[in-house]
Amino acid sequence: MRGRTVWGVVWIVVGLAVSVGGMVLAVADPGRALVGGVGFAVGILPFLAGVFLVRHALPRPGDGAGRPWDTSGSFWDLFR
Repeated sequence: MRGRTVWGVVWIVVGLAVSVGGMVLAVADPGRALVGGVGFAVGILPFLAGVFLVRHALPRPGDGAGRPWDTSGSFWDLFR
């Protein structure tokens, strides 16, 4: 479970870095805005993968363990 959390955080950081880099490139050099937009879009994918890795690494509720919040009926239910 810990490994999944660590990899999730790594992917979140990588995704944010690529997305921010793409946005900066698009703003700083309008001639390469398309490349920056692609970089931003590509950066979203590892970010989302990291979020789901961290989310699935959290323990399930029950017997005093689990998430400290109730996710029933929330957006997260789509990914169980």
